[in-house]
Amino acid sequence: MEAKATKITKYWRISRILEEFPDSVEVFMEYDLDCVGCSASSTERLIDGLKSHDYSDQTIDEIMQRLNQISDLQFQESLKDQSKLLKELKIQESNESFLIGDFEIHKSAFNAIIQSNKDKKIFEIKLQASGCSGFEYQLNFVENANPNNQIFEIQDLKISLDYYTYEKSKGAKLYFKQDLIDSGLRIENPNQKTKCQCGKSIGF
Repeated sequence: MEAKATKITKYWRISRILEEFPDSVEVFMEYDLDCVGCSASSTERLIDGLKSHDYSDQTIDEIMQRLNQISDLQFQESLKDQSKLLKELKIQESNESFLIGDFEIHKSAFNAIIQSNKDKKIFEIKLQASGCSGFEYQLNFVENANPNNQIFEIQDLKISLDYYTYEKSKGAKLYFKQDLIDSGLRIENPNQKTKCQCGKSIGF
């Protein structure tokens, strides 16, 4: 799932904006909005507070633009932190598996990926919103990895992993299922709460 900056709307409660984006206080103070510490902020929507101060639509648009600039900046800072955490993950090898932090790649899966990767592409492991239970793993070869992903090199294989997928997959294992009818790569995730009958879609 690709991470995106949270878009603040004028229908948010004022208290939510102040709680999730502390730097927004500067915007409220700049526009003489005495919402900080006001008891009404816990229930009042931003649009209602702005209208009560008789701000024009143009000024309201300016305030929303400023607030979302703060949201974007906070998002970019969080990406830097996430990237740092991914870079610090260690690759370990045992007799049966490779470990990227707390994510296990069984050698049955690793060998199957190597055999299929004739063009030496990057193997991407991605959890995205899909399916009847909410999420599905997408396991694909890609030419170029998302710049927000971390590339891990195990022997001749490059593996692309994003922070969201890793966090949701701690303790999970990628393995190769040998079956007469349905052989292929599978991920066993102990964090999942539900699973679709098709076996591909999971929920948390």
